[in-house]
Amino acid sequence: MPTIVHGYFIKRIVKELEKQLESIASRGSRSAEFAKGITSNRSTTLKLKGYGRHDPDDQFEHLLAQYPGVVIDVSFSQKRKDLNRLAEAYILGFNGNICIMIGIDLEYRETKKVTLSMWRPQIIANENGEMELVAIQTITDEVIRYGNGTWNESPQAGLHLQLKDFAIPALVSNYESINESMKNPLFISAKFMCESLEIAGAKIAMIEAKRGIAQPKGLFVRKRVRSLTPEKELDEDRRKKIRKEVQKEKEGMIHNMSLALPLIQETPSTKIGVLEIKYPIAE
Repeated sequence: MPTIVHGYFIKRIVKELEKQLESIASRGSRSAEFAKGITSNRSTTLKLKGYGRHDPDDQFEHLLAQYPGVVIDVSFSQKRKDLNRLAEAYILGFNGNICIMIGIDLEYRETKKVTLSMWRPQIIANENGEMELVAIQTITDEVIRYGNGTWNESPQAGLHLQLKDFAIPALVSNYESINESMKNPLFISAKFMCESLEIAGAKIAMIEAKRGIAQPKGLFVRKRVRSLTPEKELDEDRRKKIRKEVQKEKEGMIHNMSLALPLIQETPSTKIGVLEIKYPIAE
């Protein structure tokens, strides 16, 4: 599937989540105060110790949180992703600070199937009674769009989140009260997701058919390319010569500095590990 579909799809999903968060933030409550602190970090690179570097398609993070609470990744034909392994990397790599990993799989082998999966951190006891952090898949391949292109018409089909999913409990508890448990619902329907894909698909078809509005070619006769600066006009031989001259100057500077350094030697009168510094005396 063309990358423009992937990009447009993600943009629509994120924009809808932001819209719903803004709606909660406008209500003048504890939930509103919490929602105001949630922002999208887009595809900022996440460096996970022991799990490498990853660039999620989007991520949501509270301003007071050390790490993002919600991470979204989409697997599509031109960039297949192992969503299970990614979920483990995000959740285990950040020690359970990522509360939810949302994975969306856009099928690519002559089918229009789209599925939704979700992972959460959980601490369980292993066979030795030790507590272990694991990534649990709470939703497995929920069908959003079937292979024939029709969308899942169930009113419950789609992405379900609660406000408290966007940060760890230790942070959420600062905003919770008896009357507000931060369970405000956020929902993106299967219909909305499929419409987003259809709009992106129509855009692709328009571009390929060259039916989009573009600047007429007859407005100009030729194109003027900006002239290169003298530095960029240097040929490769000249560049090598300059690099050699710079290196020679550096070596000369290092040699001169070494002559000016103090002479350092051990003396019998000093304690073990202590050095006496003697400076050269001019004759």
